[in-house]
Amino acid sequence: MRHNRLRHVSAVLGLGLVLALLFAGASASAAPPRSIDTTGASLYTFDAVQWCPNSTVISSWSGTRGGDIPLGAFDRMGRVTGGAAVLAMRVEMGTAPLSSLAFGGTTDAATGQTISVTPAKPTASGTVNAAGLNWNEGLAFQPQLTTVANGSGSALVHFALLTRRNESWKKAPGVTVPLNVVVGQCLGATGSQTERALTNGGGR
Repeated sequence: MRHNRLRHVSAVLGLGLVLALLFAGASASAAPPRSIDTTGASLYTFDAVQWCPNSTVISSWSGTRGGDIPLGAFDRMGRVTGGAAVLAMRVEMGTAPLSSLAFGGTTDAATGQTISVTPAKPTASGTVNAAGLNWNEGLAFQPQLTTVANGSGSALVHFALLTRRNESWKKAPGVTVPLNVVVGQCLGATGSQTERALTNGGGR
């Protein structure tokens, strides 16, 4: 009788240990994303990019300033390695008078190639290849534009700092900026600079 009670107690303790491990694993997988200190961090853009018709050019248009945010990359499990966050990017062609728009130094999540859009494929997303760099080092975003006939319009570029691959952009620090394009003049990036602070959900 005593042996039966001992076996029963051992079975209960064993079940309790298994349940505790399961709950611990569930808690770890459901852990909230790490917080990122974006104090002083901003992204600036020029008012517009203006180029001649029917030309392909690379224009410096936007960059990062301030803050102390070490940037990393995603590992196979979607976790951040080598930094506090990964800088993600999503591009929408919008109304920009272009036949193609590409961002060097980026990786499209779907193709593994440079993030690029066309009228036939107007959206794309992925990451900026900035592992080992810091936001405060002044990253520059230089789109390659292939223009069409005279006209004007805007593409949209969304940025988010993700602490895991599947993190919601609604909760992550980020910013959305217009890439205003004017075709018919040959001036490059023009106008004043607009400073944009990072806000939670700003990159949606």
